Amino acid sequence: MDEDSTGLAAGVSDAASAQDLEMEHASLIRKNLEALEAENDPDRGAYRRFFEGFLAAAFTFRAVSGDVLTRSAFLARGFTAGRRVSDGVRILHATPKSILLSAVVRVVREGEGPAPANSNIRLFVKEGDEWKCAVWLNYPEPGAS
Repeated sequence: MDEDSTGLAAGVSDAASAQDLEMEHASLIRKNLEALEAENDPDRGAYRRFFEGFLAAAFTFRAVSGDVLTRSAFLARGFTAGRRVSDGVRILHATPKSILLSAVVRVVREGEGPAPANSNIRLFVKEGDEWKCAVWLNYPEPGAS
């Protein structure tokens, strides 16, 4: 094995990088599950604090209705009654510069039948050393009810 300038074998360095990347992906998935909890939090101050750290400075949001919001409009928006639940978060595509995630979310309202499922696609970019959500697209899940 060749050694790099640090004296580590290239294979060891690559394995460490792959492990770091896996940990970074797992952390981003956890952060997205925390976003769901922040959306469910009745404390709007806690909601705002969470999302101020979650969203990129240049952020665009598309609601299921088709409305497009800026970062400031997203932080100030009201919510539909109900609790958001998800089937989990999946990484669709990842590069060192961006990560594309997907989740299916339902808003469950007490006393109502099954809520329609909505796809959430989120694009994360690096701002400094942190992953920030730059684009968040919601649309009705095809064929779901």
